[in-house]
Amino acid sequence: MIDLLTMQQMHTAEFHAIKSRMERTDAAIEAVNARLDGVERRLDDLLISMSQLLNWIKPADSSSRRKLT
Repeated sequence: MIDLLTMQQMHTAEFHAIKSRMERTDAAIEAVNARLDGVERRLDDLLISMSQLLNWIKPADSSSRRKLT
């Protein structure tokens, strides 16, 4: 039969194992969030570059708009 001390030690070990898994999971989530932030910054830079390229290819000048109206 398991005595109270042995049961407490088992629960303590289980608690620490769960806590350790949670800490590793939290660290993994933080790493994923950091990577997503980096991807978001690169996408923002790409959007700005595409906008600049489109403006260079076809600048929005007001004289061509006046001709259309």
